Order: sequence, then C-alpha cells, then structure tokens
Amino acid sequence: MVYALSGISFGYAQNEIAVKEQAYRPKAYLGFGTGNVYGGVVGVNLAYEPVKGLGLSAGVGYYLSGLGYNGMLYYRFLADKKVNPVVYGLFGTNSVIKVVGAAHYNKVYNGPGAGIGSFFKVGRNANRIFVGLQYAFWSDKFEEDMNTVKNDPAINVKRTPAHVGLNVGFSFAPGRK
Repeated sequence: MVYALSGISFGYAQNEIAVKEQAYRPKAYLGFGTGNVYGGVVGVNLAYEPVKGLGLSAGVGYYLSGLGYNGMLYYRFLADKKVNPVVYGLFGTNSVIKVVGAAHYNKVYNGPGAGIGSFFKVGRNANRIFVGLQYAFWSDKFEEDMNTVKNDPAINVKRTPAHVGLNVGFSFAPGRK
C-alpha cells in the first residue's frame, strides 16, 4: 500500500514539474535599430512581454531635428516559431521637418501609427531581428507646416516625407537562454 501511494505521489510530482517547465515566463528585451519603433533614425528600444506573444515597448532615439520617442503595443503570431509575424500600433514621434539653412522650420511631430512585420529568432538565445513597415497618421500641424515649407520660395524641397516607414533592429533578452 505504501508503495502504491508513493508511486502516485511521485507520478503527480513529475506532472507538476512538466507543467511548470512549460509555463510562459515574462520576457524583457533590449534592442537597437532604426525607424519609429526605435525613436528615430537611430535609437534604442526596451520591450516587455508579460503574456506569450503580447508585448509593450518604448523607443527613444535621434530624429534628425531632435529627440524622438515611441510607445508600442504588439502581438506576435506563432510565438514559438523562428519567424513570428507581428501586428503593432504605436504612438509618439512619427514625422519630422528638417530644413538645412532654415532652422526655424525644424521640428518633430507626434501621432499614431500602425504596422506589420516580423521577428526572426537568431541563435539559441532569445535574440531576435525585427523588420516592420508602419503607416504614420500625421497630425494636422505637421501637414500645415509642411505646406508652409513647400510654399516658401527660398526653399527647394528635394524630398517629401512618406506615410510609410521601415523599422529594422536587433534585440536580445539579457540573461535568457
């Protein structure tokens, strides 16, 4: 009888260990890259995934005319695979005016954006590469200021900004294997 009970107890303990090993543990990532997700032309991003596939991140970087920042909410599909398609929404710096020789026009603007992309797991650790495209919803103030710049006869506008932007970066999870 004692052997039977200890066998049941041992079997139950094994199942409990297996369940604990499979449980999701929240992850934090530190990343470097370019694009709105990283706060600008070059920046850093800190991400936290409290639930498998669902994450929050914040990016800060240099955005041609000053400091840029962004907050993002994302969802990774196929979170256990090497390639994780992702959808995301973000808010923060999403447009800039930079006029060489007319610094009074230089300004950064904030607004929302939405995007799609993918995380690509790299190596054995929790390292990953991010590539994404997002659409920036520009503020009315940015549109007004951009039209003012275009209509200034002293300025030759060589490039007009696009609503669609590219994000590329590399992230790692410190201390994770």
